[in-house]
Amino acid sequence: MLDPESKPPMTIRRFAAVYLGTVVLLVVFSSGLFLGSRNLTGIAAVVDVGLGSDVLERSAASVPKRLRDKIDFKQFWTVWDLVQERFIDRPVSESQLFYGALSGIVGSLNDPYSVYLDPTTAKKFNDDLAGSFDGIGAEIGIKRDELRIIAPLEGSPAERAGLKSGDIITAIGDVETRGMPLEKAISLIRGKKGTSIVLKIFRESFVKPKEFTVVRDTIVVQSVKSKMLPNGIAYLKISSFDERATAEVRRAVDNLLQFPPKAFIVDLRNDPGGFLDTAVEIAGEWLSREPVVYEQYHAKPRETNGLDSNGRKVYNATGSARLAKLKTVVLVNGGSASASEILAGALQDYGKAILVGTRTFGKGSVQEYETLSDGSAVKVTVARWLTPKGRAIEKEGIVPDIEVPEPEGEQTQPEAEKKDLVLEKAVEIILTGK
Repeated sequence: MLDPESKPPMTIRRFAAVYLGTVVLLVVFSSGLFLGSRNLTGIAAVVDVGLGSDVLERSAASVPKRLRDKIDFKQFWTVWDLVQERFIDRPVSESQLFYGALSGIVGSLNDPYSVYLDPTTAKKFNDDLAGSFDGIGAEIGIKRDELRIIAPLEGSPAERAGLKSGDIITAIGDVETRGMPLEKAISLIRGKKGTSIVLKIFRESFVKPKEFTVVRDTIVVQSVKSKMLPNGIAYLKISSFDERATAEVRRAVDNLLQFPPKAFIVDLRNDPGGFLDTAVEIAGEWLSREPVVYEQYHAKPRETNGLDSNGRKVYNATGSARLAKLKTVVLVNGGSASASEILAGALQDYGKAILVGTRTFGKGSVQEYETLSDGSAVKVTVARWLTPKGRAIEKEGIVPDIEVPEPEGEQTQPEAEKKDLVLEKAVEIILTGK
């Protein structure tokens, strides 16, 4: 587990979800997260970086030479002293000012996935990852500077309350979310099982925001579901790329191939992601040794193994490609993020699948997480994912081959009577060959 006191670097799995802290579900990716040596798509390594005793040293010698001619650090101390001497609610603790300054450094990057965590917040973050906890069952993130529901999990309190992918959270209780850091939003939304939270939501079909009351619960996610549809079509639903998903997908494919099917439909709608390795392994059902995804770094990465001639880290499929010759249609929407986008983009690039639905979310960046000697931590974006053809996932998302908009507004008919237009289009494509 994450131990702020440990000295050696500690490699953890790369996590391909919108943002690790956004899992306000938030149990789905919490168990077994740091087991083994596999990588986490969103977090690369945990390193203990010592804060020297001269952190608050005011002498010019403490300023790196390369900065002395560019930045007047006297202004830093001028502001520091001004606050200490003039702020109406003084005294202000020096640790508060210090951690606030570090937070400001990372915040100036204007990257919603890069963040500084003070010791208290970092400990809570690490504790949440170490065990299960309760929440509403929705992944949230920031897109176009708005706090959004990326995807409510199937059967979760968020879904039961009527929250949808793409919903904008304008207020949490009485607190407006404009300019609110993601970690703050998460801390407000999360809570004990059985308690409720009121979210003010705006979506395109609304004239003005509406309030939704969500009762928190312990979230249990079924990663994979499968069945045979009429006309000999196999249907595979992947709800998350957690550590169980690879085995569950392989088991489902084993069962479906016994029929045998004439084609596969893979449903990645509202799948917020999970482990990068899981996405690469599942891609191996269609690919054999081909690259599934690249990590593009601006600076030289800490780990240089597996880099190609362009300095990109390559993740190759290692599967048997037993579905390579079966027609495959992949369903995606705005709630398909990270690991979902990696799999969908790879299958699209190699012509192994036709993508149907709407543009995916567009989370294609990699974060490194480092713990500091005082227990605080910093998470910073260090790389971005590219599809096998070099397409950027970050912000762009994956555009489907055939766009089928999801129904707008409220659907009032019973669940069993609702039409799934995207799934119907996928079946049509398979049966007609168009």
